[in-house]
Amino acid sequence: MDVLATPTHSFDAVTKTVIANVEGFLDFETFKKICLISVEKLKEHKTGNLLVDTSSLKVMPKENQIWIQGVWFPLAMQAGMSKLAFLVPDNPFGRASMEAANKEASNEGAVAMRYFFNKQEALDWLREG
Repeated sequence: MDVLATPTHSFDAVTKTVIANVEGFLDFETFKKICLISVEKLKEHKTGNLLVDTSSLKVMPKENQIWIQGVWFPLAMQAGMSKLAFLVPDNPFGRASMEAANKEASNEGAVAMRYFFNKQEALDWLREG
């Protein structure tokens, strides 16, 4: 798998959480790479916690939303993801497109999922049970 030139992921050892940063307007291939690295990081750190920082997201194209629902969620769940937190954008278009991408998985209830405006609150929730 290609590694992106800019750092997009980190790991919080205290909460055992992989943190992915999704910013601005991302083309489909870049977006996919970030998402697939998240799956690899879940496996690498043997954790089920993922925090996706979409606070700087401008908008998520429909193509990305479809791929998230049909491809990424099954891969992430196979990798052990059990809790997924999002830092949501203030931008209403970014927030709406991000929520639309997660609606189907949220409805299925296979993964505990919550939305936050504050990173520490998200990490606190991920640390719980």
